[in-house]
Amino acid sequence: MENMGTRFPILLYQRRGEKMGDKKYMRNIPQPQFEGYPRTELDEEAVRLEKGRLIEGVKNVPVLLKPLEASEYKIVYKNTDVQNTVGAKVEDFIYMIDNSEGMKVAVMGRAPHWRNVSTLLDTSWKDANVTSHYFFEVSTKGIGMVKSEVLKDYDYDTLKQENEYGTNINLGHANKDDFFWMEDLVSLTQKLNSIGIRSELYWAIADVNTVSYNGELYDLKDAKKQGIVHKEKDNNPQIGVRLLRTNHRIEDYFKNNNAQEKRGMLLSVYDAFNKETKLSGRDMPILDIENREHQKLYFETVLKQHIENLALLINYGLTYYHMHSSNLTLMGEIVDTAVIESIHINDTEPFQNLEGVYDTSSRTDMYKGVRIGYLKDMRDCITGIRFLLRGLHNDGYNVSKREEAYDLVVETFERIFDKEKFAVVDTETNVQKIGDALKEIAKRILVERETLPPLKRNGIETWHLGSL
Repeated sequence: MENMGTRFPILLYQRRGEKMGDKKYMRNIPQPQFEGYPRTELDEEAVRLEKGRLIEGVKNVPVLLKPLEASEYKIVYKNTDVQNTVGAKVEDFIYMIDNSEGMKVAVMGRAPHWRNVSTLLDTSWKDANVTSHYFFEVSTKGIGMVKSEVLKDYDYDTLKQENEYGTNINLGHANKDDFFWMEDLVSLTQKLNSIGIRSELYWAIADVNTVSYNGELYDLKDAKKQGIVHKEKDNNPQIGVRLLRTNHRIEDYFKNNNAQEKRGMLLSVYDAFNKETKLSGRDMPILDIENREHQKLYFETVLKQHIENLALLINYGLTYYHMHSSNLTLMGEIVDTAVIESIHINDTEPFQNLEGVYDTSSRTDMYKGVRIGYLKDMRDCITGIRFLLRGLHNDGYNVSKREEAYDLVVETFERIFDKEKFAVVDTETNVQKIGDALKEIAKRILVERETLPPLKRNGIETWHLGSL
């Protein structure tokens, strides 16, 4: 890699089997960067082996990213109040995978990062109460990646039309359903952060007329003709640019068997954690990953942040229904928030569903006085905390004992859960049973190490909740 005197480092890219330095088969790939905040973290060995850009969270994926031209997208929602100190614009983060002049390979990813890429950049945003929120990564979602799990059972012709569930979708891309549920995610994520929920914050959402498939770019009209994008009239691909404190999820850490990679995750998270402490002025020491007390403090802080998120969602009559470990970050925030729904239809403030558009019955159905959506969110969130506790403990880090973690979950939930507010928001749910269910679910998962069956394939009755 060499810098040619521009703001774009240049990658020398070579076809397989050709000698390095053969100019006939070299091409220059501009990879945008900002001073002090490189857009890409390049692996020199990967560059030498013509693997190009390595994407965090994705293994063995040879991809290069092409920033889209202004004529190839149109921003439809934008948060104009996002700030940074290096002159970065949201338009700088709208790009697609493009290997078209390099290797002809399948562009594959692994959940939960199978169609997004992150860039390190410090940003901030102030809500209506003039409270500052700080973020340290920019994540672009919908760049054209394909889940490797799907490719085990499907060929590319099938992937053009369906996902692994047989649903028509633009695999590796995104559309309105990814960024607009109750309302557009630029607006929704501002509201979530404003009420104290640690959440992703969407910077912009854009319609795109250029898409990536199998590492090559296609005009949208051509892509629909060829079946790469489903031909439904309103099925138009979009890209979302969101801000995160970290894109490392609990599942990333827990399921990773590479000790060096896991250590790297925690080091980057501790770094971001300390940045947030300095910027926010919160009463917390600068964490040292080698300090045993700090290790426990880190775990307890993330536990409390996730439980606070859970309690705040319930306070406002919101169900997430996907609060599992792949959507919980190692900095106590929730992602993929488009799936959050209110129990109310056409409510006014501050959250509402659109009547006749989305069916929320599975979430809002009552089970012995409590909505199923609340119970599922409790189970998923606390299971994620259990994974983090076990993963950190198994790697030799100091964490709370299981009984201590249980006590901290209950204490945090009771501190945040507003019974009076909730009784007004949800007049049908038994307020007392919310707390009783939380205690039982937390005890069975954290202390008794029980696994409550996922509701995707099981009924809520299989949990045998004695508290209800």
